[in-house]
Amino acid sequence: MMRQLLLTFLLLLVPQTFGFVAPQSSSNHVASAYTKRAPALALSGDATLIDQLTDPLLLQHMATGGALAFAGDVIAQSLLSKKRRNLYHQRLGSLYTGGAQHFIFNYLNNSFDEPLARLGMAQFFFIPFCYYPTFLFMTPALRAGWEYGFGSEEAKTRQNQLFSEVATIGALSTASAAEATTSTNGGLCYASCSADESGQEVCKFTTKVNLYAGELGYYQFEECGDDVNPTLGMEVGKTYQFIQTDRSNYYHPLGFAYFPDGAHADADELESSIVPPGSSSECDKNMTCAAPMYYVDGDYKGTYSNNEDLLAVTSNEDNFGLDDYEPLFFHPLPEWIGYGEMSVFLKIDDDTDYTKDIFYFCHIHQFMTGRIKLLRNGQPIQDVHLPELGYEYDMPAEHDEQCGTYGLNKFKLPHEECPEKFVCDVPSSNKELVQFSSCIDSMNCAMMVGMTTSVKDSESEVALFLHQMIPHHQNAVNMAKDWKVKCDDLTDEESEQADDCALEIILREIVNNQNAQIQAMRAILEAKNYPQESDCKVPIGSEGPSDNKSDANVTTSSLGASSSISLTINGASFVTASMMLALYLS
Repeated sequence: MMRQLLLTFLLLLVPQTFGFVAPQSSSNHVASAYTKRAPALALSGDATLIDQLTDPLLLQHMATGGALAFAGDVIAQSLLSKKRRNLYHQRLGSLYTGGAQHFIFNYLNNSFDEPLARLGMAQFFFIPFCYYPTFLFMTPALRAGWEYGFGSEEAKTRQNQLFSEVATIGALSTASAAEATTSTNGGLCYASCSADESGQEVCKFTTKVNLYAGELGYYQFEECGDDVNPTLGMEVGKTYQFIQTDRSNYYHPLGFAYFPDGAHADADELESSIVPPGSSSECDKNMTCAAPMYYVDGDYKGTYSNNEDLLAVTSNEDNFGLDDYEPLFFHPLPEWIGYGEMSVFLKIDDDTDYTKDIFYFCHIHQFMTGRIKLLRNGQPIQDVHLPELGYEYDMPAEHDEQCGTYGLNKFKLPHEECPEKFVCDVPSSNKELVQFSSCIDSMNCAMMVGMTTSVKDSESEVALFLHQMIPHHQNAVNMAKDWKVKCDDLTDEESEQADDCALEIILREIVNNQNAQIQAMRAILEAKNYPQESDCKVPIGSEGPSDNKSDANVTTSSLGASSSISLTINGASFVTASMMLALYLS
């Protein structure tokens, strides 16, 4: 309460300090210059530049502005220990709030007789066009330089990060709360730490996967609330356990890497034989570098250890259990559940000289990576986000949020490339069925649009097959995500929920299996230098592709108020493409 009162007092003091009253000076000739109207900010009258810059009132304003900015930051942010930030605000307040505004308000006082005119110029010209640009676009460069050294790579990265945050302020102000949470990722999330049966402290992250947060889904942790892919904080020297028992983890085994997405991006992962980038360690020589340790129902699946609390520290061992852990996530879902608690232990040695962040990621699905900031004595070893993530997280649009899908917002009916409807005879009194049918209409429209394919850029049966199959898979995934069932025990085969449980197993396997296959097919397109998409626009009622980019055999017919479209693909080409894909995958 005292902080709020003090802050209020300081804010009330500002108008008195920089108020719209002509300042008085102890220097007569300077005072006479102030009372003389000036057409611009240029210094004029009898006062010299030295007189202006040494005016006691200017020095008073600069000192007061700096003190107010410093005190305001301490009070508002409670960052008494962060001296660099406090000094940064003090300098900004001194130079701009105290110094620049000293001359700005002198100009206003001398140029406008009416208080309302002075107020209008200040509020609608100087503040929006001088103060805001200065604060929002100049301070990131100064702040990054003061924090990490002007010209350093860390400063450049931090500056770009701060500029990006400034640029997204307007967008986030109009975005939904869910979108804002997804895009900003919030602050650091900390594990729940307690002593185990042996008295050793273990910090736990309880892992889940939110399949609806994006195209492939994102990780969540019970300790972090509803944030998706939150930035985790891990203290070096402590043992962390990532528990993957929740059914949503199926097909999502956790991995840890020094760069986003690990092996998916051909980047170094945390392994016993891999030295952290930039480290002076020689741990690779005896395979003692930090690596995760994979457990199934309390049974460690490896032989390596850097954690004496779990297993005697080893050397020249490279098996940390992943090769036994990951394959289990491909087994049928009921079997996977029956294996018991799936968990990963990770400890970063407290004597590490590695100074950047690490990442958690999914070993099966790419683009699900999240950041882990290493801490020492509770403080991040580095504040700046390095290495950079390299991509933005998905943000489902409103229609997708209603359907539990991804990518359907622009395919709501009516759509020029789709018939009037795909689902017929829906009773308006059944609200849930109306909503579900609307989502199904969008899904089928998206698939229809995606499967009108041009072969001009590839002229390949393989590319045609993949361009057809990817939207087909996407439709299956969206349909499976949209259908909600309630099942308490997926191994239940006897109760009234048995049918729902069987259906949930099917739905989860469709989502996870086909998402993985979509990524595999996209990788084949990339490896063969084929375009990721090659659609041609075929409006309903037309006699062919509107852009003449394809020789696809398309026929349309009109039946009363509705239309139908028939896509004919050469059967031999389709079979050939299927065989080529099978040979490629084998």
